Amino acid sequence: MNRGELLKTIQSILTPAEIKYLNKECFFANTLKEIILESDCICHELVGALRWLSKYGDASLCGKLYLIIDECIKGESPYTYFNYWELRVEIYWKNKDLLNAKRYCLSVIGISKNVSDYIKNELKNPNWLRSNAYNRMAMILTKEKEFEQLIKLCEKAKFEGWEGDWDKRIDGAKKKLEKQKGGKP
Repeated sequence: MNRGELLKTIQSILTPAEIKYLNKECFFANTLKEIILESDCICHELVGALRWLSKYGDASLCGKLYLIIDECIKGESPYTYFNYWELRVEIYWKNKDLLNAKRYCLSVIGISKNVSDYIKNELKNPNWLRSNAYNRMAMILTKEKEFEQLIKLCEKAKFEGWEGDWDKRIDGAKKKLEKQKGGKP
């Protein structure tokens, strides 16, 4: 989708009042139209607006921004998808929408190996290996008492190098799994 088509899509999704609000509250020095037509980082700007709106704005406008970002993010790197989906995990988690939080956790985890390798090899910054999706998914699996899946998830996160208390979670899940099967804890 070219920039003109993206701008038309945005204008069909957002009301003039919402565009005015975004221009005033999220984009400060630029307008949405300028960002779409001139920015080298359209997705980055829109995700920044989404981050701001999720904290201070309203959920319905976030929902509309998802549609726009989903359209403009096509063809971006797995790292860009990773960061965007991680943000969506947190937004859904904050709004107690566990079904969508879980869905986006699984999306993040599905590309996590590529992203982990990219961070380690291209960015050469293993300190960036943090993933809320792994942590949130571990919490969901614990709540659902899916201890075998939890162990596999934690082993995958540990293998890929993601920061977390994976050994502790694995040990706890093994104990709960043993207890669940009728053995000694």
